[in-house]
Amino acid sequence: MTYSLAGQTITAPDTGGHGLDMSNGQDWLVEDCLIDLSACPLDQLDEAVGVVWGSSAVFRRCVIRGAGKLVLCGSGDTDKLNVERGKTVIFEDCILEDFGRRGPEAQSGMRVMLRGCLIRNW
Repeated sequence: MTYSLAGQTITAPDTGGHGLDMSNGQDWLVEDCLIDLSACPLDQLDEAVGVVWGSSAVFRRCVIRGAGKLVLCGSGDTDKLNVERGKTVIFEDCILEDFGRRGPEAQSGMRVMLRGCLIRNW
């Protein structure tokens, strides 16, 4: 089963400091979303997007911006290596901007693919 998120605007982090947290092993399709944490103090944020703990995702036509750490794919947690290895996160026609690092970062054997994306102000 694939979970979908479309046309959403996220401007504040959840209680874990993430704009969008995908961490329960689901597959996600995220389309036409704006994840903009520019107005949030950096000390209240973890990543704008986290795809970890066995989840995978496809982002289409999304704008993700305004965080010190933008996108983490794979947690780096030793006990999660088996469920993360080989999972893929795809960005198609997205804009990733105004961030310090992790634009995007892959750990734990996860794969990241970018197609037709713009990365600026890294």
